[in-house]
Amino acid sequence: MASQELNHVEMLHVQVVKIIQNYRDEHGAPPEAMMAVWNWEHDGMADKTARVKVLLDMHKR
Repeated sequence: MASQELNHVEMLHVQVVKIIQNYRDEHGAPPEAMMAVWNWEHDGMADKTARVKVLLDMHKR
């Protein structure tokens, strides 16, 4: 189940990147507040995802 949830995280990540790119294409640079939230969430999600991947790898051994 954890591996499946990692796939969900990746799918959500791809969607948010698309939303931000669409905003850039239509309106230019996104608002600072929007990017601040994205950067904060992205950093936290990247750290947590990396830890889950390590735990899953340890479990496979």
